[in-house]
Amino acid sequence: MKSSLLAHVDEKCVLELEQKYSICVEDIMMIALNTLGVNSDFDSPRMRMKIRLKSRPEYLLRLIVPPNRKKSPFFLTPTQLLFHGKPFADVFELENDDVVMGYFRKGGDVLTMNSNARSVCTGCVFCYNSLEVAEDPRLKVLDDLDQYFHILANQQGWKDLSSLEQVCLSTGCFLYEHLAIQHLKNVRHTLNNHNFKGQLNFLGSVIRSNEGFQELNQYTAPFKLTLTIECFTKRDVILKSSKADLLPEQMPDLLARAKAQGLDTTWTYIVGLDDLESAMEGIKSILPHTTKMPSINLFQSHNEFMQVFASGEVTNLEWYLKFRKEIEKLLIPTTLRPTTWECYRTLWYFTFDGKPMNEIGW
Repeated sequence: MKSSLLAHVDEKCVLELEQKYSICVEDIMMIALNTLGVNSDFDSPRMRMKIRLKSRPEYLLRLIVPPNRKKSPFFLTPTQLLFHGKPFADVFELENDDVVMGYFRKGGDVLTMNSNARSVCTGCVFCYNSLEVAEDPRLKVLDDLDQYFHILANQQGWKDLSSLEQVCLSTGCFLYEHLAIQHLKNVRHTLNNHNFKGQLNFLGSVIRSNEGFQELNQYTAPFKLTLTIECFTKRDVILKSSKADLLPEQMPDLLARAKAQGLDTTWTYIVGLDDLESAMEGIKSILPHTTKMPSINLFQSHNEFMQVFASGEVTNLEWYLKFRKEIEKLLIPTTLRPTTWECYRTLWYFTFDGKPMNEIGW
C-alpha cells in the first residue's frame, strides 16, 4: 500500500465509498486511520490511546498507531484526533505503546497477558515488538504467576479472578510445543488457585500434535487455540521460521484435529499481506474448522521497510473495503461475528453486513 496514494483520502472520498459499498462512514474512517497512521509532534514509534468518535461519543474504542506518518490526513494532539484539520475524535489515556505484562479488554472481563516476555519475540517483519520499550518480564516460576495474580486482583478490588471470562496469552516466544504446553499448564494451575473458571486462550503456532491437543484438553480446559496464521503467501519471507514452517495446506487439518479434541479453534490474520484471491482461498479452507471469530487485523506499517512487504494489490483504501465485503460473504452463513474488543485493528467497528454490531467498544 502506497501511503502517498492513501494520503489523498478526504471527506468526499469517504462519502463516495460509503455509497458504493454500503459501509458506514465511521468504519471507513477507522480503517483509514489504522492503515495510514497519524502525523503528530510525538517521537515515539507507536502510541496507544482510547478514543471517542465525535459522531459516536457513546462508544470508547482502543487505538494503537504509528505517530510519525507525515503524509497521513490524520493528526494526533494530546487530546484530539484531527482529520484534515477537523476534530474527528477525542483522545484519552494517550501513552507510549510499551510491551506491558498485561491489560484488560471487554470492560475488564478479559485479561490479555504477555507472561513469557513477548518483547523478546522478533522475526516477523510486520511485528512492532522491536519498536517498543519492554515492560514485560518473563515469569519463570509459579510463585511469579501467583504473585502477579494476587496483585492484579487487589488492584481491581476483587477477592479473586472468578469474574474473568477469559485469560489470553499473546506471547509468541515458544519455539517448541512441549515448552508452550508446560507453560499453559502452569498458568492454568495457578489461575485455578485464584478461582478462575473461564477460558484460557493461546496465540501461537507451535502446538500441532494430537498428543498436545489432548494434553491441553485434559489439563487446561476450557481452552481456545488461536493459530497465528497471519498470511498465506510469502510466509518464508514475512514470518519467523517457527511460524513459516506451517504450510497453508497443513492448516485445515491442524485446526480440525484440535477441534476434534474438544478445543475451541480460531486464528489470526493480517489484511494487506496477501493478494485478495490468495487470501480468500486460504480462509475458505480453514473456516469450516473455526469455532470462534478469528482476529482479522489490518496491516500497519511503521516505517518504509515494513511497507515493502504489503501486497502489490493494496494501492488505495477501497481495496480494504473490497476485502471486507468478500470475507463477509464467507462469514454470513456462519455464527461467527466480529467484536471491537477482540481486535483493535479490525475491519469492523460499528457494522457488519450493513447491520449494527452487537458488541461495540473496548
